Amino acid sequence: MFSLLLVEDDSSLGEVLTARLKQEGYEVTWARSASEAHSLFRAGSFDLSILDVGLPDEDGFQLAARLLRVRKTPFLFLTA
Repeated sequence: MFSLLLVEDDSSLGEVLTARLKQEGYEVTWARSASEAHSLFRAGSFDLSILDVGLPDEDGFQLAARLLRVRKTPFLFLTA
């Protein structure tokens, strides 16, 4: 199964995206902050990360740079 890390601090959008992606057959792990995402990323293995650009504790671009130092996993940026 294709595993996604979704990083989104907006609860409404996170719930909708998680539900829709799961409907399409993806395994989704949802992080609500950059720090939570970094911990989950270090502990697990994901095929793709979807990163919100505007997070409360770090922007998505900074998070992407940190994640790439851990593992070369592709990512997409998401912004409202």
